[in-house]
Amino acid sequence: MSLPSLKKLRNDIYFCIRCGFCRFVCPVVSEKDMEETVGPRGRMILIRGLITGEIKPSGRVADKMYMCTGCAYCRLKCPPGLEVDNIVLAARRDLFSLGTPIPEGHLGVLSSLKSNGNPFGELESERNKWMKSLGELADTMSKTNLLYWVGCTTSYIAPNIASSMARILSKAGVSFKTLGASEKCCGYPYLLIGDEESFKENAKEVVKQISMENVDTVVANCPGCYRTFTELYPKYIGPLPFKTLHSSQLIDSLIRDGRIKFSKPMNLRVTYHDPCDLGRHAGIYDPPRNVILSIPGVNLVEMEKSKADARCCGAGGALRLAFPEVSTNIATTRIRLDVTPLDVEAIVTACPTCVRNLKDGVTIAEAIYDVKKVDVLDLVELVNNAIG
Repeated sequence: MSLPSLKKLRNDIYFCIRCGFCRFVCPVVSEKDMEETVGPRGRMILIRGLITGEIKPSGRVADKMYMCTGCAYCRLKCPPGLEVDNIVLAARRDLFSLGTPIPEGHLGVLSSLKSNGNPFGELESERNKWMKSLGELADTMSKTNLLYWVGCTTSYIAPNIASSMARILSKAGVSFKTLGASEKCCGYPYLLIGDEESFKENAKEVVKQISMENVDTVVANCPGCYRTFTELYPKYIGPLPFKTLHSSQLIDSLIRDGRIKFSKPMNLRVTYHDPCDLGRHAGIYDPPRNVILSIPGVNLVEMEKSKADARCCGAGGALRLAFPEVSTNIATTRIRLDVTPLDVEAIVTACPTCVRNLKDGVTIAEAIYDVKKVDVLDLVELVNNAIG
């Protein structure tokens, strides 16, 4: 049986000491009644069995590998420092290449990525529908060296984030353009599902398309897109001819340069949720907080589990696309245990996918646990509101 990705990591896999420290921080294990096989240690044991041949690839084994958010909290708590999340992704690649049955939700994602250029089954022509709310501003996007990469979730699920970002850049006097309806998915879901070849092919097409725009900087709201451009594309296809910023980094810089000024009085007590792809994976913790703290009248209260120790919202790793109930239960736990004790009015994050899942978590927590309802905002929505 060919398991090329896992066999390259054989030494790391065998180095797992099965201590179980990872088990107690895994968000999926907590929501699955501490079931061993859906936790990092259990997955490592299953993976070792795949390598030795004691366990055969099957849909049941695949489900255990795909029931993971990829949050990397296990990596942080692993005494030997094993990159368990990357080992799980390697298992997904090998299982996918063997034709092992994968979750039905992920099959739908792959089909939509190839036919629609997004993971949600939405029409390509609807991608730039969010621009309609911009009015004349949409007509001012022209020649510039800055490309705003909107992303699938922002375009289709959270269009207010896209329009807020456009208005912020406009008010700061920053010229920018987008790819409009021709933008396609960055391809991150391909890699999360295990379709490595489609990811590489998609990456080359995206980079070629952006290169034709003659820009030197790309800014993205989505931490998944940001991570794909800054870490994954270079790893799979080499250096890129442009640099990439997350929206929080650009806005932080614009505030420090005096190009963004706040005029609308705010009286708001908030907490900040660190997205896993932006925080643990990319190490970006300060820029979003700098932005929040620069807004007059906004009081930032940190959760006990924040920054590198932040609890995952539950949507990462393509988990929500295949196991939505597990995903939203994790979000509910984040609200109930970490947010509610702070008595805040809003949760601010810097990821459209986190916004979506945390909003569902708030709704569920309010209905089941009778907790206080809080708003969930992306950072750019908060900034746009404060600019007035």
